[in-house]
Parts: sequence; C-alpha cells; structure tokens
Amino acid sequence: MNTTLALSALLLLAGTSRAATGLAFLKIAADAGSAGLGESAAGAWEDALSPLRNPATAPADERWHLAFTHADWIFESDYSALAVQMPVGRWSLGADLRVLTIEDIEQRDSPDPEPEGYYRVDDLAYGLRLSAPLGTSLRAGAALRRVQEKINQEDSRGWVGDFGLRWERPGADPARLLGVSLAVRNLGSSSEFVAESPDPPRTLSLGLERRGPLPLLGWTASLQAEARHLQDEDTHLHLGVQTFPVGGLALRGGWMTGYDERGGTLGVGFVWRQMKLDYAWLPFRNALNDSHRFTFSFAM
Repeated sequence: MNTTLALSALLLLAGTSRAATGLAFLKIAADAGSAGLGESAAGAWEDALSPLRNPATAPADERWHLAFTHADWIFESDYSALAVQMPVGRWSLGADLRVLTIEDIEQRDSPDPEPEGYYRVDDLAYGLRLSAPLGTSLRAGAALRRVQEKINQEDSRGWVGDFGLRWERPGADPARLLGVSLAVRNLGSSSEFVAESPDPPRTLSLGLERRGPLPLLGWTASLQAEARHLQDEDTHLHLGVQTFPVGGLALRGGWMTGYDERGGTLGVGFVWRQMKLDYAWLPFRNALNDSHRFTFSFAM
C-alpha cells in the first residue's frame, strides 16, 4: 500500500466513506458504554472517558475517576483511549489521551510482489478538559487538545477544542431523569499534510435523554436520541436504549442513520463495587471487519 492508498484508508477509519476531512480517528467513540448505544452522545456521564463526547458530562462527584478503552478497529488498526478525572472544589478537571496505529503497511511504487519496505500510521490526541456547574441544573465544559496525524514520514499537527452544555431537570429522581446535551467538538486547525492542511471533523450535536422504569417489567431504562452534524456530511441520527434487568448488569442497543458502512450496535456492561467493564460490538458492512470495544473504569 503506497502513501496515497494509506491516506484513503485513514479517511475511512471512522467508518464512513464520505469523510472529507482529516483526523478521522477523532470521530471514533472512545468509551464502550456510548458505543453500544449507537455511539450516542446524549447520555449523562458514565466514566472518565464520557467528556470526550461532551466536556460538560464529566463526573461531578468528589471521587477520582479513571478509564481505559481498547478496540480492534477497521483496516487492522488498534485504537486506545485513556482518561482521568478529578474534583477541584466545585469544578472537575480531566485529562485524556487517544492513540490509533496501523503497523506493517507494505510500501510499493510498482506491481512488484515484494514490497520495498514497511511503514506505519500513527494518530495521537491528548489534552485537558474542565467542567463546572452553572446553577443547580446546568453544567458547562470545555476542552483543549493537541492532535497529530502521521503516515510514514508525513505528518500534520494542530489544536482542537470542544465546548458543551448539559441540562437536567432540577430535583429529578435519579431513576426518572430528563437531560438535554449540546456539544461542539473538534474546532480548530492543523498544519499542512503532503499538499494541504486537513480540517478536523468539526461536529455539532444535540441530544435528549429520558430515563425511567419500563412498563410492566419495572426495569430502569435510558432512551437516548442525538442529532449530529459533521462538516461536509449530512446530519446523522444516533439512537440508543439501555436497561438494567438486575443490579450490576446493563444491556444496550443502538442504531445510527446515514452511514454507508455501519448501522446497529450492541453492548453490555458489568458493575462491581467501584469498578465497571463495558463491551460494545459494532458490525461493519462492505467486507470491513467488525469492531469490538472494551472499556474498564473505576472510581476511588
């Protein structure tokens, strides 16, 4: 695979053939919890990786939170994310790191069956985020990150920022919650890559979450819907449902509209004391390999 083909593959790494921007790995859902819910960014915080969906959904209690994700992504790439969140008075401060790599790409400039060599793709994003309450029912958050996209010897570097709001109905019972989320992600620019400077995947999302008991069964359930608009793409709808049939077990399912290579998702979560393990399955179409995501998180 030459550099041009590798770049084309990289533009597909977020699961859409219509991608016209660079830094496509920033579109990948970092936590398996939301990934199993149709990659919805409408839900309240779950772990230290949740603020990657919306910086206003950072954990707001008095504990430290840590989370780690690993996923086998398409084109035999590896995706990992690590995050920590800590209380600072009424504020919440966090840091996160995301890495995507593709190794042993064959380099050819002719039809010769023997490659001239091998190279790799390395994508990197790391930064800080901060959230704070604005009254009793509204929280706001912001994040700033350094990003890099590298193929062989060519690379592009830049800065991106996220801004978000999360409103929840005042005084709502945790078992009966109504929440609205608004986020703008990946605002920024990057340096020239080969012949031009790629734009980050600027994203605007509006989400609604409704939580309450299921009729007849009585299980607590969360219904989520997010309208997401990405630069140079149509608006997508991300839908998710999560239910808790017994203590410590979460079952999840979701659907995404408007993507050529993906649609449905499934997931499951296990909680034991302060630790949580989440899994999400994302099947791909068009002969792309399915993605399996695992997130381990805990609070202390």
